Amino acid sequence: MPRKKSHRNAWGTVVARYRRGTDIQVGWIARYVSPLQGDGSVNRNFPLESKAQAFSWLDAEHELVKLHERGEREWLRPSQRKKAKERSNVLFDNYADQWIASYQTKNGKPLRGTSRRKLLVDIQHLKDSFGQMKVTDIHTSDIRKWLDNCPLNGDYARYHAYKTMRAIMSAAAAPGIDGEAAIIDQSPCTMPISRPESKQSKIDPPTPEQLRTIYENMPDYTRISVYLSATAGGMRESEVCALQRRDIDLKNHVLHIRHSINRGASDRGELRIDDPKTKNSIRDVVIPERLIPMLEEHLNLFTANNPSAMVLQSKTSNIVPRTLLYKHFKEAAIKAKRPDLHFHTLRAAATTNLVLSGGTLAEVMQFAGHSDSKTAVEKYQRVLGEHKRKVADNLGERLITTPRNKAEINREIEHLQSQIKLLNERIKQLSKELENKD
Repeated sequence: MPRKKSHRNAWGTVVARYRRGTDIQVGWIARYVSPLQGDGSVNRNFPLESKAQAFSWLDAEHELVKLHERGEREWLRPSQRKKAKERSNVLFDNYADQWIASYQTKNGKPLRGTSRRKLLVDIQHLKDSFGQMKVTDIHTSDIRKWLDNCPLNGDYARYHAYKTMRAIMSAAAAPGIDGEAAIIDQSPCTMPISRPESKQSKIDPPTPEQLRTIYENMPDYTRISVYLSATAGGMRESEVCALQRRDIDLKNHVLHIRHSINRGASDRGELRIDDPKTKNSIRDVVIPERLIPMLEEHLNLFTANNPSAMVLQSKTSNIVPRTLLYKHFKEAAIKAKRPDLHFHTLRAAATTNLVLSGGTLAEVMQFAGHSDSKTAVEKYQRVLGEHKRKVADNLGERLITTPRNKAEINREIEHLQSQIKLLNERIKQLSKELENKD
C-alpha cells in the first residue's frame, strides 16, 4: 500500500506516522519550523483518529509564534512550557527544598556544618507559614502580614528568616539553571528590614587585668586560647580549636590561620578539621613578642612534636570542642567578675585595640579575616568615633570649669570610689603574684 502524502495547513504540516518498517499508518505527526534560528523543527504525535486535533494544535502553536514575532511574549518549546507550568504550580515547601539542595556559598562550595543547620532552621520557620502555598500565590501583602505578625521569638530570628525568604523568592524570579522561565515575574519581598543591633557589640571588651584573670583561671591546656584570640588575629573559637603545630612559626613570629572545626555537612558527625568560614578567613598574622614565650611553653607541655598535632587537645579527644572551650572561658570570666563576656568578645577586643594602636582599615580587615568590608568599616568607625569622643571629653574636662551641683559632685565621688575599688583589687592581685615569686 503506497504511503499517504503530507497534508499542508496554511502554516505547518501534518504527515502520516507509520509503524516502523511497514506501510501501516498508526497516527499523525504535526510539525513546524521553530521561530528561533538554528533550533530545528517542533513535532508532536497524534493518534490516527485525531487528525483534526493535530491541525488545531498547529493553529494554537502558530498564535504563540506570532506573539513571539511581535515581541509580546517569549516563545518556548512545548517541553519547556510544560516544565514552566509545573514550576508555576510548585509549592513553597518543595521549592525551598530545591533551593537549599542547590545552594552554594560565595566561593562556589556547598553549605555545610553550623551554617547549613541554621539555614535549615530558617527554612523550616518559613515552611510553617508558607509551605502549602504555591510560590506564584505568595504576594507582597502576604510577606508584609507575616512580618507584622511574625511568630518567631527575637529580632534576630525574624531578620534571618526574612533574609532567607528574600533569597528564595529572588531565585524564583530568576530563570532556572537550565534556562527555564522564571516562576514569578518579581520577588514579593520588597520591604527593607534592618539588621538588629548586636547585643555583643555593646559589651565592653575586657581590660588587660581582666584578661589576665581569665587566662589564669582557665585550665592549663586551653588557657592559651585567650591570648591567641585577643592578640593574634582575633581568632574565632572554631579557628583556635583547629590550630596545628605547623600553623605556628615561632621563629618568624607568624601564625597561619588555615582551618576551622565542624561536624560535617549535617553538623551532627564527629569533629573534624575543615576549611574556615570564608576564603578571607585564611590569613597570616603576626604573633606579638610577649606571646612567643607563652606559646612556646604551651607547645612544649601540651602539643606533640609532629606538624599535624593539635595545639589544643582535650583529655578525651584529639580536638577540643567549641562547647568545651566556651565552658572554660565562661567559668573564668565569672571569676574575673565579667559574666557578660563571650569568647567572641575577645575577637572584638582584638580589633578594637588594633584600631586604637593605629591599625588602618585594610589592616583590620586582614587581621580579623573579615569577608565583608561593611563589617570592618562599621567596627573601625565606631571604635575610632568612641576614641575621639573620649579624647574630646578629657580635653573639655581639663580646660572647661563650670559650677557644679550636688548631683554632679556625687557622681564624681561614686566614680572615684569605683576606681579606688578596682585599684585595691589590682593591688591585691599584684601582692598575691609577688608572694608567689618568693
